[in-house]
Amino acid sequence: MSEEKKDQDLEDLGKGIDLDLGKDREREIAFLAACLRKGQKPDGALAIYRRLVRTNIVNVVFRLLPKTRARMNEKWPDAFDDALVDFMDEVGSRSHHLRDVPAEFLRYAEDAWRKAGVGEDAIELARYEAASFAVETAPADGEPIAGEIDLDHGVLVTKAARVARLDGTWRLLYRDADNDVVEIEIEPFFAHIVTSLMNGNTLRNAMNDAAGEARVALDSSVLERAAALLADLGQRGVVLGGAA
Repeated sequence: MSEEKKDQDLEDLGKGIDLDLGKDREREIAFLAACLRKGQKPDGALAIYRRLVRTNIVNVVFRLLPKTRARMNEKWPDAFDDALVDFMDEVGSRSHHLRDVPAEFLRYAEDAWRKAGVGEDAIELARYEAASFAVETAPADGEPIAGEIDLDHGVLVTKAARVARLDGTWRLLYRDADNDVVEIEIEPFFAHIVTSLMNGNTLRNAMNDAAGEARVALDSSVLERAAALLADLGQRGVVLGGAA
């Protein structure tokens, strides 16, 4: 990555954490670089702040992706840690919340891991661990305005739900009424439907897209099972109703 691109990323990061780059752009970019870029060795208070910032980011990633890191360290030494250092150096977090860092890191790291020869099983595990944490920490839904479900509208899905694949099977993770994370296995076709609905597609488009992805014919039996799934997810509190 070029130095110009890194400076622009740092400037964007500064805006994300409410730094006023208009007053002293060079000073603020230097401050962020000292905190995040590898190879920097600031002195005094800035050295302490750098250690604090980097330690917080590293600790949250290590704590939330422990199985992924252990598997990579066993099979692809340094691939995980090198990607994390490069993430801080080249991108950094754009969020005010540490809970968002693992997902941000994964968006950066997947390509880096593939270039390092990391297997898809480890990348799949990373997504699964990140999904579990996202479900656990998702904000409450509040009181959504939901209507009847029909094919030509979207479907409201709780914020505390994610779809992930692990060991070759698709899993739906969600938070129940007791705030416990629950996991159920679902068929690939249904996993694609739920993912598409989460992305804001209408039910009709979600089913058509899922049929193409899973190579499933939309016959009457499949439609009946899809309706049964939505009803079950409604009882579980995953599906909240039809979007307006």
